[in-house]
Amino acid sequence: MFFTDLLIALVIAVIFSLILTVIFGWRHPAGEEMAGTFLFVFLMFLLFGWMGGIWLTPVGPPLWGSYWVSFIIIPFLVALLLIALAPPTRPPRTRREAVEQAREEEAVESTLGLVFWILLIFMALFIIYYYIR
Repeated sequence: MFFTDLLIALVIAVIFSLILTVIFGWRHPAGEEMAGTFLFVFLMFLLFGWMGGIWLTPVGPPLWGSYWVSFIIIPFLVALLLIALAPPTRPPRTRREAVEQAREEEAVESTLGLVFWILLIFMALFIIYYYIR
């Protein structure tokens, strides 16, 4: 069951990550590089999907003993949230605006980094707890 859950979560994470980063062109607010954005989004979808799949009430037809629809619900909601909360980017018009934008980006980067690692740790702990209980 563990490996089936992990495989389903991996496949769904790859699909959602490709859709969000390649098709919609979403970029991490702290950086514009594609590899970093893909890794960030992939880890978020993997852990959210895996955690949601094992903790939610099983939904849908079973696939190798796991109910795969449960693994899609939470990553879908996270994708919608990321798309809705992504700030629009526009080039600064003045030098002062460029400085303010750089400060805001630095604050967003540090805040998102902290929130990302806290979420990663707690989701990993919830997943581990599910399998050892």
